[in-house]
Amino acid sequence: MLYIMAAIKLLKAGMTGEVTRLQSQLCVGRGICDFILEDGKLKNWKYGKNGTGFYEVDIPYVIVESKEEMEKQEL
Repeated sequence: MLYIMAAIKLLKAGMTGEVTRLQSQLCVGRGICDFILEDGKLKNWKYGKNGTGFYEVDIPYVIVESKEEMEKQEL
């Protein structure tokens, strides 16, 4: 069975150099970011083959500009 995932909403939380820092609904309002956009590639903070860090993910996403847009997330 094939499941089609809705695009995850990510709140733009700032930039560090060329990297856009993003927060998922789980982290909105906190001082941490669980996603980044680097060189056009979306990366998620997790434990991977080289330990904890940002690893590239291939999921649909949309960047929103306000917390209000984060209130509803389609699953």
